[in-house]
Amino acid sequence: MVQALEEILAKSSRIVFFGGAGVSTESGIPDFRSVDGLYHQKYDYPPETILSHTFWEQNPEEFYRFYRDKLIVKGAKPNAAHLRLAKLEKQGKADSYVFGFEESYGYLTGSYVRDKDGVDGAYMICEMFSYYATKGISLLDKLDELYKTYGYCLNTLHSYEFDGSAGFAKMQSIMQAFRGNIKAFGGKKVVKLLDYAYGLDGLPKSEVLKFLLEDNCSIVVRPSGTEPKIKTYFTTLGKDLAEAQAQKDALAAAIEPILA
Repeated sequence: MVQALEEILAKSSRIVFFGGAGVSTESGIPDFRSVDGLYHQKYDYPPETILSHTFWEQNPEEFYRFYRDKLIVKGAKPNAAHLRLAKLEKQGKADSYVFGFEESYGYLTGSYVRDKDGVDGAYMICEMFSYYATKGISLLDKLDELYKTYGYCLNTLHSYEFDGSAGFAKMQSIMQAFRGNIKAFGGKKVVKLLDYAYGLDGLPKSEVLKFLLEDNCSIVVRPSGTEPKIKTYFTTLGKDLAEAQAQKDALAAAIEPILA
């Protein structure tokens, strides 16, 4: 499988890298959202507050104490993912890197920025605005054009939290329940269930289930890798937002009993 991936990368002129907190944690850099992450530790102020500009202005000593203690990780070194990306760059693949993102907020275009963030996303929006303005088209006009051509595709994430050891056991039970030969969700038939527990289509083992439904809809269910949560991803397609939203609401309601 590794050799096949090497051959694909060698031939590719457009590469998209999907990364997340797992890339950093491999270098010994703690994440924020896991059970023992910064958001779950006890401080005089929540980390979200400490990292704000207002807190920095009003409490600089506390801000920099937190910064030095928690955000400077001595000894952190590039891991295999970083080294592989650097190798691709040296091979002249930097210009073929198109786009990378992380679901919560991070975007990254090109190789001139070393980590994904919201600033790069804002820059891309400004660039799109400038380009379409020269053609007399607004971003909303272009978005409406895409909807008319392809339909309204709605992607929605719902998270369900299960704390403690009992919560972990509950999540395992829920994942097994989803494997219980379910025929339909919210009136939409299950066309196919993809279970990645033993690896699938060349991808490694992962506790992920993907239900392919009729009408180009789908549901993905997985436990979070960094938080005590089960995450569900809904994809629905309608002629407009209202129709896609209604389909999503029906699917979300259909899985609630399994998650109860």
